[in-house]
Amino acid sequence: MHAGQIRLIHHRTRRGALQLLLMFFFALGLISLLLAIDIASVYTVRAQVRAASESAVLSAGLTLMDDRRLLPDPQVRAMLIEAALHAGQEVAVANGLQGSSGAQRGSAATIEFSLDFAHSGGGRELESRIPDLIRGRGYRSNATGNGIPLVLPGLLSMGPFDLSVESVALIDRDIVGFRPQPGRTVPLVPLVVRSDPTGIAAQSWESMIKDTSQDRFAFEPTNFGFLENQADGLPEVALSLGANTIPLLLNENAEVAKSIASGVDTAALSSSGGEIWSMTPEQRIRLMTAEDLQNRQAGLFDSLELVRQSGEARIWPLTRDSLSPGGYIQITGFVAARIVRVEAGSQVRAWVQPAALSTSTAITLRDVGFDQRRTLGMIVPNPYIAKVRLFQ
Repeated sequence: MHAGQIRLIHHRTRRGALQLLLMFFFALGLISLLLAIDIASVYTVRAQVRAASESAVLSAGLTLMDDRRLLPDPQVRAMLIEAALHAGQEVAVANGLQGSSGAQRGSAATIEFSLDFAHSGGGRELESRIPDLIRGRGYRSNATGNGIPLVLPGLLSMGPFDLSVESVALIDRDIVGFRPQPGRTVPLVPLVVRSDPTGIAAQSWESMIKDTSQDRFAFEPTNFGFLENQADGLPEVALSLGANTIPLLLNENAEVAKSIASGVDTAALSSSGGEIWSMTPEQRIRLMTAEDLQNRQAGLFDSLELVRQSGEARIWPLTRDSLSPGGYIQITGFVAARIVRVEAGSQVRAWVQPAALSTSTAITLRDVGFDQRRTLGMIVPNPYIAKVRLFQ
């Protein structure tokens, strides 16, 4: 074999090796591209399913924050749970998920719900309690015929990919205070109400809330109004300005009537650091003087009437201190209530009915640091107010 033949064979060998190398890198690039497409597809579907399931569990949680949850009735409990699951399913379907009971073959993810308890329930019987945790599991799987078809596994004759995402909503009732948000005021009526946890003081919230003989109105959520002579198990509480309730001066430059009508903003709370807390001895707030109370009754009545017409549930602060006009009090707790009726005479009187309210402006134990938790002591879950949030 002469030198020319040897060079030709060597050239062909090099060209063949180069072709094999190019084919290898082409195959590697193709696999990488298909893998990237599959990963992007999985992440896109996962994000869609997570967003849909989170919206669904939040909707279910908000539905459970119904006034009727204050009634220790097993039938009411069952009705609210059914309504919450239905609301969650509706939102899930609207966002492209389908209920597990109607699971069909196709591209839509399936969602399942379960409800559980996060708190001890404050002494109420288990069968009459409302769950605090709502879990939604959105999934696509081969078992239900809606797994995610991927390109690369498909080329290898492998089945669709299974995916499962769990979202949890928490009805957080460990309320310690409230903080306004940008563009959102605290739905708080700055009228402090007399409180007596023992229920002995006749004019206290706790005493009047036990008087079921005062139950003559029922809230009608469709029209945000009250139906007279239709008891609903939630008694009306009579609040009289100057007697068992008196306006707070959160900030002496803030207009109390405006805060009653529109909620409490950061400016009104500037003297307390932009927040309002309970169970903190250092935060004492001055009450409106008797002279101011007399001069501003018309404005206070108009503001309370605006809240009544809205049918909205509002937060009312409680105190065990003496309601001495012009004096200082410490807020010891909060309740939520809707205004049923307002009357003006020698003094303004408002009849309110307990309500269940969820607000993102609430500060709970999960929002504060460990050191603050220690200074707050034992927190009793608030039966009236909660912060419905995604559980992290």
